[in-house]
Amino acid sequence: MREKGKHGLDRERIAQSSEADLPELSLQVLKALRAKERLTIAQLASITGANRNTLKVRLRALVADGRVRQHGKARATWYSL
Repeated sequence: MREKGKHGLDRERIAQSSEADLPELSLQVLKALRAKERLTIAQLASITGANRNTLKVRLRALVADGRVRQHGKARATWYSL
């Protein structure tokens, strides 16, 4: 059982170290999604104060990296971890 815990911590350390290379807005998005299970671009814009188009660029990159999942299309789109 101890072995599983150790691997979980290793994964968490790797995630944190790889997040250090992300832009500040991407880090804010990840933090917001950890706090809430699902958020729309409008909600993320309200939380971060960022421009919607800038958020779309950051979200696209986070989705491409596999850090965030996109659900739905167009106005019905929301994001989760």
